[in-house]
Parts: sequence; structure tokens; C-alpha cells
Amino acid sequence: MTKKIIQTCDIVMEVTWLLALVSIPIYFNIYTSRVFEPDKITLFRSLVLVMLVAWAAKGLARVAGDRSAPVAAKPAAGVRRGKTAELSEVIYPEDGELIGPDSRPFLQRVFKRPLVGFVLVLAFVYLIATIFSIVPGI
Repeated sequence: MTKKIIQTCDIVMEVTWLLALVSIPIYFNIYTSRVFEPDKITLFRSLVLVMLVAWAAKGLARVAGDRSAPVAAKPAAGVRRGKTAELSEVIYPEDGELIGPDSRPFLQRVFKRPLVGFVLVLAFVYLIATIFSIVPGI
């Protein structure tokens, strides 16, 4: 199940950024005369929000996959009664998939994801724009 959730989130993120790439330049409102059209900005922010939700869901699915442990273990074939059975074959959850824990340091794991850099750059630009704005209270 974890694999399906991760694949679905990947598909949603891929479709959303492709939709943004195609639809934002094409979208034109003849009733506006502004350089930066608020309609395009609203559409873009909405698509980015969909991508962020899919990315968060994917992250939660990975955390759930990391925490999942084998549910049962079968003894090795050919072990007689009375002898100690070694656990050789592990049965995993229903979908047959186990995503192992990520052993990299936290910052390295975070910055390996492509969306994090763009989000940090956008947050930095907003911060700088707010600091140097004429009316910072807005």
C-alpha cells in the first residue's frame, strides 16, 4: 500500500508541475491590464499548494514505510521438531514491499529532495522583500 501511495504522489507532483508549465503562459485574461496578472499568480499558487500536499503525503508514506517492521517470520525449511529454528524467511506486510530506513544525516536527506531548494529560495525572497518593503506591516 505504501508503494501505491508514493507512486500516486509522484504522479500528482509530475502532472501538476507540467500543468503549471503549460497552463500559466497560456492563461490570459482579456479583462486585466496589469503586468503581473493576479489570475496567473493565483493559479500558480494553487498548483504549488497541490504539489506541496502531494509531497507531504509522500513524506508521511515514507515515514510510515520506514517504521513498518516485519509482521511475522517463518522458520527455515527442513528444521525438525525439538531443534532451534532459525528465522530465515521474513514475511512482510500485504503489498510485499518494505522501504528501509534512510541512514543519511537529516540535512542531507532534506536537501536531496528537489522541491526543498525551491521552497527555501521562495521563502528567502519573501523574507528579503518583506524586510526591504516600504510598508512592512502589509
